[in-house]
Amino acid sequence: MFIFPGMGLGALVSRTPRITTNMFLRGSRAISGMVSDIQCAAGKLLPDLAEIRSVSATVAKAVALEARDSGLGRILDDRELDKLIAKAQWKPHYASFRPGSPGRGD
Repeated sequence: MFIFPGMGLGALVSRTPRITTNMFLRGSRAISGMVSDIQCAAGKLLPDLAEIRSVSATVAKAVALEARDSGLGRILDDRELDKLIAKAQWKPHYASFRPGSPGRGD
């Protein structure tokens, strides 16, 4: 749940032809790096679920960086990757199923 959305997003943004073990390792390290000292002290191994969008973006960047650094992905600088990830990340928008009422997520 924490790694796979970011893995897919990072692979798509980087245009890598394959997913490697090192991409999974770098994505996993990115997730563990998001766990605060307070969360660690409380025995948590993963960030809060409320941070899932940020986790996905962080994993996507780690995957894209690994793809780039290993010669499998696009040669883009970090800021370009950030922009592409933000643009490509899915933003939920729910249409209303009741006529005349505004949709959720507006």
